[in-house]
Amino acid sequence: MILETERLIIRPWENEDAEDLYEYAKDPDVGPIAGWPVHTSVENSREIIKNVLSAEGTFALCLKESNKAIGSIGLIPPASSHVSSIGDNELELGYWIGVPFWGQGLMPEAIKKLMEYAFITLGCSALWCGYYDGNIKSKRCQEKCGFRYHHTEKNKPCVLMGDERTEHFTKITKRESTMKEMYITVTGMNHYFGNAFVEKGMKVNLIKDIKNEHDREAIKVEMDGLGKIGYVANSPHTVIGESMSARRVYDKLGDNATATVMYRLPQGLLCSVDEEPAEEKAQE
Repeated sequence: MILETERLIIRPWENEDAEDLYEYAKDPDVGPIAGWPVHTSVENSREIIKNVLSAEGTFALCLKESNKAIGSIGLIPPASSHVSSIGDNELELGYWIGVPFWGQGLMPEAIKKLMEYAFITLGCSALWCGYYDGNIKSKRCQEKCGFRYHHTEKNKPCVLMGDERTEHFTKITKRESTMKEMYITVTGMNHYFGNAFVEKGMKVNLIKDIKNEHDREAIKVEMDGLGKIGYVANSPHTVIGESMSARRVYDKLGDNATATVMYRLPQGLLCSVDEEPAEEKAQE
C-alpha cells in the first residue's frame, strides 16, 4: 500500500531505509519519549526494520521529493494495541518524525491521510492515539487532527524502556472525522464591548480559560487590540442553531485557536473555527 500527500509518500519500510532510519532514530529526543530506545547503529536500525517495522500496517514516512524516510506511521490492531478499551472494529495510530522536520506540519499531514485510509478503505469505526505524560508535541498534534481526550492509564508498563509511565489516550470516530467545519457561538459580549462593531470576516481568538473557577471547559474569546470580548457559549439556551457548545469543542482545539465571524446576531456571533489552531502552525 502506498499513499501520497502534497509533500509525503507513505509506503512500506525497505531494507535500504536503514541508514535514513538510523539518522533520525539515534536522536534521544525522538524514541524515549515515544516509548522506545535510541537506535545504536545502522545495523540496529536494519534489524528493527526486519523485526518490527515490517509488520503489516506500519509504514515509512518519506519526503516526496527524495523518497527519503524521515519517520514512521502505522495502524495497530486491537490485539496489539496499548489501549485497554479499544473495540474490535477500531485501530490505534502510532507515529514519529525526525527532529529536523518538526514544526513543518508534516506529521498532521500524514496522520490525516492515514485517517482517511483507515476510515474509508479499511472501514474502521474509530481511531485511537496515545501519548506519554509530558509529550506535549504529540498531544498538540493529535488535537490538531481532531482527536479528543478519552482517558488516562497510570502505571502502564513501557516494555522497551523498562519503566512504568502515565499514558493519555485520545480518540476520533469516523463520524467525527467527517465533520468538515466547526461552528461556535460567541456570547456575553454585552459585558464587554457589545457586538455592534463586529463585521463578517473578522477574526477572533479562542483561548482556553484554564483559570476559570466556574467552568473547567470555558473558552474566552478575544480580539486583537481589544482583549476579551466574550465567551464561547456553553448552554443550550445560548448556543445558536447547530453550532457547538464550549464543552463539545473544547477537546477539539489546542490551547489556542482562531475563528472567523460569519454572522452578527442579537444573541451573539456565529463563527466558523479555523482549520489550524493559533500558535500551533509553527509548533506541530
